[in-house]
Amino acid sequence: MADVQPENGYTRIANELMENIPYFKFNGTQLRLLLVIFRYTYGFSRKSHELSISYLITATGIHREQVKRELNTLIKCNVVTVVREATFTTPRILGLNKDYDTWDIPRNKPKDTLVAKTLPGSEKDCTQVAKKVPPPGSELASQERKNIKKTIKKSTAYPSDFEKFYAEYPRPEGKRRTYNNWRTCLKTYSVEQLMAACSNYKSAKAGTEKQFLKTSANFLGREKPFEDYVPENYQ
Repeated sequence: MADVQPENGYTRIANELMENIPYFKFNGTQLRLLLVIFRYTYGFSRKSHELSISYLITATGIHREQVKRELNTLIKCNVVTVVREATFTTPRILGLNKDYDTWDIPRNKPKDTLVAKTLPGSEKDCTQVAKKVPPPGSELASQERKNIKKTIKKSTAYPSDFEKFYAEYPRPEGKRRTYNNWRTCLKTYSVEQLMAACSNYKSAKAGTEKQFLKTSANFLGREKPFEDYVPENYQ
């Protein structure tokens, strides 16, 4: 049984930052990397620290390629900052960008937010700061769902580079889901890499019946099979 005692040390992090992080759609690896960065920066009352890839692997137990990929995503999305690049003898110095409004990570924006004002259990332990969400089944909620569906149907315009990819892919299916996955992939890969992966997959599967090909949505999906066909990985 772990014997955790507060007097043995703790990490000081601004409440505002901790309260806003859960709204961002970080994946599990990204959150674990952030926890390590918190520990070795704010945990020692400093804004940045030397953190090598090898050390992050040891601290999280995550595979090297996964650590590299997700750390690069955090840096690219302006969540983690590189104070100093690595040299032949020293690792990179990393820090956290505290201005969460500049993070390029999707986040939820709940319509009904309660902000604690006093200790839990008091008569006035929270204050409502936004309009209530219409209860499920109400006429207002039903109308809002209809409006959302209309908005989705009207939003049919896609970027030209995505349209080119979708037209080129040998089994284009689920256009909106494909586009959502496309946007996620662009946080790590360039348009040119995704187009090259599409071309390589098309060449590799030439002559294969369509029903045995991956759909465009699955090709760019969570398991990222397209990575095997990116030029630097494809043989």
